[in-house]
Amino acid sequence: MNDDAEQVSGHTGETSPVVDGGAIQDLQSASVRLPPGYSSEVHYDGKRRGWIAFTLFVLLGLLVCGHYAVTVVLVWNGKEDIKAVETAFTTSLPVLSGLAGTAAAFYFRDRDRK
Repeated sequence: MNDDAEQVSGHTGETSPVVDGGAIQDLQSASVRLPPGYSSEVHYDGKRRGWIAFTLFVLLGLLVCGHYAVTVVLVWNGKEDIKAVETAFTTSLPVLSGLAGTAAAFYFRDRDRK
């Protein structure tokens, strides 16, 4: 190692040599070539956004209705231990409601911009 190289100290107090990152170029003149068929622009289809949001809300409704239906059937048949159903519901509800909420926010945000 070169003794006259510049040294920097890290958060642990030990020193290490400075790494030269090279010359800075004008990034405006740099170009990126995309493969054929790809575009650098992002296009969102309004129908697809609405369909995804609607599907996630339908799944969320089916999950809640299905939970209550299974609970009623189990209690009706005398099975008082429904812990597995509760565990499945409490595990899947936050995930599906988070997805549905995100899809709704994305859908309404873009719809209101236009």
